[in-house]
Amino acid sequence: MCGISGVYSKRPISALIVEKMNDKIKHRGPDDEGYFIMAGKKVIVAGGADTPKFAVDPECLYLPTTNRLQADQEINLALGHRRLSILDLSVLGHQPMCDNSQRYWIAFNGEVYNYREIRSELKQHGYTFRSDSDTEVVLAALSHWGIAALNKFVGMWAIAFFDRKTNNLKLIRDRYGIKPLYYWISPSGILHFASEIKQFSASEEWDAAVNTARALDYLTVNGLTDHTDETLYKDVYQINPGCLVDLDLDNLDLLPSSSSSFRLNNYHWYQPSVSPFTGNAEQATSKFFSLFKQAVDLHLTSDVNVGFALSGGLDSSSILCTAQSVHLANKQDNEHVTFSAVCDDKQYSEHEWIDIVHKHLEHVDAHFISPEPSDMFTHFEELLWHLDEPHQSQSAFFGFKIFESAKDAGVKVLLNGQGADEYLSCYGAYRHMFGRELGFSKLTKLYRAQGLSWPLSIHKSIACYAYDCYFSSSGRLRAWLFKSKDSTKMMKSYISDGLFDKYFVYPFKKINFSDKNAVSKFQLYFDALPRYLRWEDRNSMAHSVEARVPFLDHRLVEFCHNLPLNYLENGMTSKMLLVESMRNILPEEVRLRKDKKGFITPEEKWFLQEYTSELRIMLSNAIKYSNGFIKNSCINDFDSMVSGKIPFDLSFWRIIVFGYWMKVHNVKFVSE
Repeated sequence: MCGISGVYSKRPISALIVEKMNDKIKHRGPDDEGYFIMAGKKVIVAGGADTPKFAVDPECLYLPTTNRLQADQEINLALGHRRLSILDLSVLGHQPMCDNSQRYWIAFNGEVYNYREIRSELKQHGYTFRSDSDTEVVLAALSHWGIAALNKFVGMWAIAFFDRKTNNLKLIRDRYGIKPLYYWISPSGILHFASEIKQFSASEEWDAAVNTARALDYLTVNGLTDHTDETLYKDVYQINPGCLVDLDLDNLDLLPSSSSSFRLNNYHWYQPSVSPFTGNAEQATSKFFSLFKQAVDLHLTSDVNVGFALSGGLDSSSILCTAQSVHLANKQDNEHVTFSAVCDDKQYSEHEWIDIVHKHLEHVDAHFISPEPSDMFTHFEELLWHLDEPHQSQSAFFGFKIFESAKDAGVKVLLNGQGADEYLSCYGAYRHMFGRELGFSKLTKLYRAQGLSWPLSIHKSIACYAYDCYFSSSGRLRAWLFKSKDSTKMMKSYISDGLFDKYFVYPFKKINFSDKNAVSKFQLYFDALPRYLRWEDRNSMAHSVEARVPFLDHRLVEFCHNLPLNYLENGMTSKMLLVESMRNILPEEVRLRKDKKGFITPEEKWFLQEYTSELRIMLSNAIKYSNGFIKNSCINDFDSMVSGKIPFDLSFWRIIVFGYWMKVHNVKFVSE
């Protein structure tokens, strides 16, 4: 796991800009630092303060030939890299990396887990390799097959790939956007691209401003972020998941018009495989387990210590227990290092379930953290600095502390269960779709078979149908219903006059939930996975730890998309395929549990009982930091909520996060 920095300008600019960008993300890659720069046709390969010492090898053309960039060096193109060494810990894994001719250059962030298989194939085409890094394989594959190579990769990545011969630059992101890649074009027409938005602040032209429309999405739509190529920063964009930007630098005009900002065109390189499964349910379960075990096995590939984030739920427990079966099958050392966040308050704690999983395993080195609310307040601004954009809830802080614990234990890679919900159950949406397919009468009988009374079964069936009617209704109807909600009207009243009506457009008006795959793609690409992956990336990188997500092996996702709904949901069991495949792998209590809490925090208790005065002060400060975006009137409603006159509402928490985000990143709001 690493960090990328890059700039391109038609007119010569100082080389130091890319070094300053790299300095902003030392946490992403403390092990190595490198630069490839071009001034016209001249190439310079440089290191930095964190580049390790190495023996000079004139045949290894990507190793630095100069120690540092110079202030008087003028460049047109620069690639910078920060390395967290995971595979091939030697200097041969240094980046940016080039081929033997110095035609192709790459700055790579992520992991391609099947690189050894691809390397064997490339050797048959005459390629030779000097390192055991996946980066060298990715470089060779892209130079040999072009963008078709991307379809061979299993993993996660953000890539800057430059062809000196054609003067072509490609910025590429993995299928699900696990690894980040942003760009910003300055007012003078300089392209900046980076792993984290904060890197753009290295530019003298940077003047961070609120993207009003996306800010309203966050404040109004339950903390929604990362659902478009826009960010909460005006004129800062991300490469979309499964997309690339293809830039012919000889014919690229980056000067924005006076009326609008410049936006690069995303090309969808990823086209999911469509091949409906024809086997029965038992065969589907067997195939799923085979793919899942293969995914876990690949995600264990590492030259450093690997651990597991364990929440006590089905997803993370499945990864951990499957890893044990992989180790036993390979006759490997199977000591497992786990990291779990638990609460002292049993109402919110998963400790008992985590203990059950530990007892099921052999040789467990268990680490527990129990963050106090005071810890959250202490690290609040630090967390916001790392996350780049506002977060939805304090579950993000729990993740931050998990990775901190891993770093303290000397574990550099952590596997976790992100991604399963979005295609195995879609947060319960599959159950409602299954109910629709089954029909009201059969659904009611199904609930009766579970032991519910007739009145309760009928009530549950009606509720299921009502939710499905809303969920599958037209986007226009959903938008109208959303704007009619009391919580929406309340937030609108807190926003600076005129902004809501001018800028807010219900973001999912055009989303169609006609079938299960449409729902899954919505969850994978719009809400909620993208923001969770941002939290995961920034939280892990804040502590120089690599986060891996086996459930997002694309072969698993595609396999499930090609299954009929009733192989995934039966009206009683969510994630039915995973539950069935984990027989004899998980302890039965965990495999069949239905009350998973996840990383939850008792925020209602904090607001109304324990930290009311502290949060009121933070709310007041946040309003001030918003520079007029948020009105003072929301303080009155906060007091009404505390006194019980209006219901508890997390809108106040989002306002606090939003205001402090503006402070931490010096984001301006100028009313129009």
